[in-house]
Amino acid sequence: MKNAPARLLAEFLGVFFLCLFGIGAITNDAGLTGVALAHGFAIFIAISAFGHISGGHFNPAVTISLAATKRIAAVDASAYIVAQLIGGAAAAAVANLVFGSFAGVPALGGGNASRHQVEEYSVDWGRHVQADGLWPVHHRSGGILTVPRRRHTARS
Repeated sequence: MKNAPARLLAEFLGVFFLCLFGIGAITNDAGLTGVALAHGFAIFIAISAFGHISGGHFNPAVTISLAATKRIAAVDASAYIVAQLIGGAAAAAVANLVFGSFAGVPALGGGNASRHQVEEYSVDWGRHVQADGLWPVHHRSGGILTVPRRRHTARS
């Protein structure tokens, strides 16, 4: 990888700031819009600042996708993923130091969310999916949420 230290540092910092801003918005109870804006601005700033250096992946899923389509070498993708994971872990550590405990943030398997609350949320989400009409599509497609395509026929 050409200029590896700069690329890996760019990925580390991009993920670090994305996670830190997101965690900060969530812990400060910014609401859904505030959390979305925090993530949006963080990714905008990260891509503007570091995208020209590393390509601006900032997400292991993006890196894996690019590796699968052979747009990045497997060795480079592995290094990017390690830098991204370390960036996310570092952001969580800094957020824990700054905000203290993550009290008030719902967590599965512990924290403030009881098993009953998680099950109730899941049932409510399922009702919304059924009400929105996605469940039949999900059921017919074998588990993938897709929207059926319209078939265009040639007019004679």
